[in-house]
Amino acid sequence: MDNHTTIGIDVAKNFLDICILPTGEILHVPNTKYGFKKILKVFLEHDNIFRIVIEHTGGYQKAVAEFLIQHNLPVSVINPARARFFAKACGQRAKTDAIDAEILAMFGLQQKPELTKPENEKNDELRQLVHRRRQIIKMIISEKNRLDKSPCIELKKSLIHLIKVLEKELEKISSAVQKTIKETPSLNKKQKILQSVKGIGPECTAVLIAEVPELGMVGRQQIAAMIGLAPINRDSGSKKGHAFIQAGRKYVRCSLYMPTLVAATQWNPVLKEYYDRLVSMGKPKKVVLTACMRKMIVYLNSLIAKNI
Repeated sequence: MDNHTTIGIDVAKNFLDICILPTGEILHVPNTKYGFKKILKVFLEHDNIFRIVIEHTGGYQKAVAEFLIQHNLPVSVINPARARFFAKACGQRAKTDAIDAEILAMFGLQQKPELTKPENEKNDELRQLVHRRRQIIKMIISEKNRLDKSPCIELKKSLIHLIKVLEKELEKISSAVQKTIKETPSLNKKQKILQSVKGIGPECTAVLIAEVPELGMVGRQQIAAMIGLAPINRDSGSKKGHAFIQAGRKYVRCSLYMPTLVAATQWNPVLKEYYDRLVSMGKPKKVVLTACMRKMIVYLNSLIAKNI
């Protein structure tokens, strides 16, 4: 692929650093629409663009990635950890914006990451609302923990007032989440399918729809790996280590925990039989529940796939 062009974009709040390989051209532009238009003009001068690789940087990458995708360019938004491990594997210990951009370009050429697909505007809106809901819940928990420590009268009044305000805000955001789903036919259809499974309620459904847009579009192994429910072996030579789960979408696992627990111990006969059988074999209950969560997400994925 020596004749292909790969581009790495290191994203910061205010600036973008770009490296274009194989020419080695370096650009430094503002992270604004003006900067996007400037780099688009440069990119279109190059033939055979294979990948434009961008790290996920907590939202700062979103605007430039969407802009380039809209102009039919092959963009891959990747986990920053993958780029960092790749840099270490290349023996690159130094870290600057320009070096990071070059590493991303090299990563695109050698690792061929999956292309990022354009996202439905309503999906993005729903994800933002779900994230906000999670933030408010964390704030409520923090304030209630402070209240439990028997503060002075004035502090107690302040905490109680703030908790009430946050709880009202939580109600508003939760209503907005449900409204967004109901008013969007594709999301509403997914919600009905997911909630047809006993134990999966509105909150878990909203998280699954917002955080796992790939539901129904990938295979069973891929969906389990995405959520972080695929066991990873740790064997070496004659040593057989315990398989474990790692990485994946933590908040989706957290949302699946209670619904799966209820389904596996009470409501779902198939899952309950599976749960009881593994427990009777002496498996630790947390390991069994993880296996049930994997079975649950694979089943939900198949349901969405059949009805898309």
